[in-house]
Amino acid sequence: MLSGSRLRHFSPGIVLGIFQKRMNSHGAIAGMIAGFLFTAFYIIYFKTLNPAMDNADGWLLGISPGKGNLGPLDTGQLVSCMGCISVYARTSGRSSEDR
Repeated sequence: MLSGSRLRHFSPGIVLGIFQKRMNSHGAIAGMIAGFLFTAFYIIYFKTLNPAMDNADGWLLGISPGKGNLGPLDTGQLVSCMGCISVYARTSGRSSEDR
């Protein structure tokens, strides 16, 4: 079951789409996909592939991949935001139909 904490990587694309005039669909979709893939890999890596590293010393930025990860920003959101901004910055001048 997906919970709100697992779906936070979608929020940068949605928020930037609402408040950033230059944001386009390519950036939003790229950010959502990047955030989802990173979050999925992060959880799978620590929970199944390398459970020995599933402690505070092994986590990226000290952020737990499991329950209790309720901070204002998690790694999936950071990756999603970077993906959104980098793709829309590269594609913002190409097409006016995405605006």
